[in-house]
Amino acid sequence: MQRLHYIDSIKGLAIFLVVMGHVLAWLFTDYNVALEADKPMFLWKVIYAFHMPLFIFVSGFLFGFSKFDTLKGYVIKMYKKTKMLLVPYIVCGILVYLWRGVRPLTYWYLLTLLQLLIMTGFITFLVGKIQNVKVLVMTEIALLCVGKFAVGHLPSILPPPILDAYDWYMHLKDMYPYFALGFFVSRHMKIEQLMNNHLYSLCMIYFVAMMFVPFKYNVWWGISLQSLAGIYCVFYLFVEKVSTGKVNEYLQEIGQKTLYIYLMHMFFSLKIVQLGDYFMGLSQTDKLGFVSCFVIQLLYSVVVSYILIRLSLYAAKMIETSKVLSFLMLGKS
Repeated sequence: MQRLHYIDSIKGLAIFLVVMGHVLAWLFTDYNVALEADKPMFLWKVIYAFHMPLFIFVSGFLFGFSKFDTLKGYVIKMYKKTKMLLVPYIVCGILVYLWRGVRPLTYWYLLTLLQLLIMTGFITFLVGKIQNVKVLVMTEIALLCVGKFAVGHLPSILPPPILDAYDWYMHLKDMYPYFALGFFVSRHMKIEQLMNNHLYSLCMIYFVAMMFVPFKYNVWWGISLQSLAGIYCVFYLFVEKVSTGKVNEYLQEIGQKTLYIYLMHMFFSLKIVQLGDYFMGLSQTDKLGFVSCFVIQLLYSVVVSYILIRLSLYAAKMIETSKVLSFLMLGKS
């Protein structure tokens, strides 16, 4: 598969937003309280409106290029993916808990991604022998819908203690549609042909409007239309507009190391509740205070996220010098 540089840029943006979101959330003693206050977490809400669906969509998009001609090939690939994702999920989760007191096994994305890979990988194997394009498309749509139906009906099969353990089911249910959509788009569409300036403008208007005037019909078949609009806008920008420049080069660089950054940045994040208290007060004063809070949070989170990402990459580079640590903490065989 030819490397798609705009995908590296999008992955880089997505992981940067993940770190930014964590930096902002860790400013508050209890960010749920800040969420209820609304204004102190406005930037956080903008980020969380689309960044994980974007990440999952890209993961599905890339996995869509996979092919499994035999059951053995599928099993071997999933075994490798299980080692790569499940080992650091457990090891880093325990280490972060011991180091920072964050709940164990907190890297939910890794577990969710593994489940999605196993499900859609099996679909890829099932349709591997189909030659007729129309039959292939219809069969994949049917199987992806069956997957959505199966995930949605897990609560009727599994007991609540299993479903609630580490929120694995909630994330699988929420993220499956975005992964399936990215998977299908990469297999049957040319992303460049989907880019349209008028559609981009409509998506941008809808995304911004939803931040201020929630639309009760925003979620359709488990997919947030606002998240979908955000995903489209990001793809349009990097496919059609942004292909050069220092920022793009930086995003491409970190976009090739997203797993390492995701695993390592949790070890370096700081909880500065005094700053969170300041933002709580500032955002509640007046419109100028709200805007000031947004701008200061943006500058702060960008700078701190850049530092955390650099520290994460340095840490990953040091860990790579040991084959054992590299396997345990980075999933690298």
